[in-house]
Amino acid sequence: MSSQTQIEITKDDSPNEILEKLQVALRKDGDFPVRAKVVTELRNLVNSPKTTIGQITEVILREPSLGTRVLSLVNSAFYQGAQPIMTITQAVNRLGMRALSDLCAGFVLMQRFVPAAKRGGVFTDSLKKSILMSLVSSYLVREVGETGVKERGYLAGTFYNLGHLLLAYYFPQVYEAAGKRANAKNIDVLQSIQEVLGVSPLQLSLSIVDALEIPDYYRAVLAESHKSFDERNPESEYFTLANALATAEEFSRAVVLNDNKDDFLSALEELSKVSGFSMEQFEGLVENIPFIFREHCELIELNFLQLPDYIVNFDEPEEVEAPPQIVEDVVDAQVQQSVSQFSRFTEEIREAIEDAEPLSSIITTVMETLAFGLKFDRVLLLMANDDQDELQGRMWLGARINVDPKSIRRPLRTPDLANAPDVAAFTQRTSKIFGDALFHDGWPFAAIPIGSSQNKPIGVIYADKISSPDDDIPPLDARMQASLSILVDLLDQAAGNSN
Repeated sequence: MSSQTQIEITKDDSPNEILEKLQVALRKDGDFPVRAKVVTELRNLVNSPKTTIGQITEVILREPSLGTRVLSLVNSAFYQGAQPIMTITQAVNRLGMRALSDLCAGFVLMQRFVPAAKRGGVFTDSLKKSILMSLVSSYLVREVGETGVKERGYLAGTFYNLGHLLLAYYFPQVYEAAGKRANAKNIDVLQSIQEVLGVSPLQLSLSIVDALEIPDYYRAVLAESHKSFDERNPESEYFTLANALATAEEFSRAVVLNDNKDDFLSALEELSKVSGFSMEQFEGLVENIPFIFREHCELIELNFLQLPDYIVNFDEPEEVEAPPQIVEDVVDAQVQQSVSQFSRFTEEIREAIEDAEPLSSIITTVMETLAFGLKFDRVLLLMANDDQDELQGRMWLGARINVDPKSIRRPLRTPDLANAPDVAAFTQRTSKIFGDALFHDGWPFAAIPIGSSQNKPIGVIYADKISSPDDDIPPLDARMQASLSILVDLLDQAAGNSN
């Protein structure tokens, strides 16, 4: 956790002095306010009637790895879409500008806490509860299905917990002491903080919301959510989201404070009597939340966070042996290295687009990204002829293929190649990872179009990994698919600029 600040909270500080010190620490931090500026930029774009989808897409693509994570999330169980979303533009169209910008904001803010969370302790437990609450609130508002609200649950849950997370981040000793007290008394850490410091959870939340200039809508929702269930006005425009937030908080508290299934179910039964959500809805949530939580934590590089065993194995009482921590650490390091390499390549591509470099140069960089960033063994460039009825090989990178790339011809209008990924990527203008491979020893593979939204796409980049037919290798995972989608967007920008 951070120890950069010279500011300290003492037992003699009043609640107002504590909140002021927290805001000062926030202002002294160079990184978190920068992240908040991204949130503000997205919000300003969304609030302007002149904003285009392209402008939202540009901001998302500008943030390293943000686009990849967003695409992975919107294709996950979190949103349960009927059709896969392959580009940021499609994500904006599916979710809407405001919903997607809210989602990105939550990602950007939460990402700040990843390094500290890896050190363990009370902060890690609180972050786990915060993420769980954000996911639960999102699930619950989607159950209600109210127009204009259902996509805001995740970010509202993030703002709900942001105050005490920042308190833990900037003043770890204070938070650790409150956490130990909470464990000794079997109470929630937020209750312990209020009893020790005299600062309520609502005061913490609103203090940070004000400091970061978060929209007034969320401020009103947070204030409403801290009222008791019977005090909220069902006619209020904030009721649905506020009620879901309060219910998610109680649900998450029950997960953390109870250590067995029976006590947890008893807590849910009491919650169902006051929250407006039925036990049937809670049971559906319990059934889905372990998978949603695990998938989401993997996306934000917090895959070491674990829910209690009785939640994970809710319908399977037998114990499941967890993998050794050393394996998790190795996998986590490999994933982070891969994300870092890919981010460096995409940043180079973005700069090339901004500098109006030739399209041929940008295509080469994308091919290098596939070969050296995403670790494909072979990368082949195929360009469409003038009549747009054939793809013709131009060049390759990586392991040598036993044919001259320029001799490769792929007809675009023949039924024989209807299931070919390169032909499908060109004609359908989206990335493809299934179909009939170009090379018998190539699996998994991918084909991405060049100029997916242009009147005439100009070509396809095909990449594969060399494997034996006897190898049991799965298809590309969600992270790789999202990375491919980022490259499709960048190639489309480059092709559009060259016209």
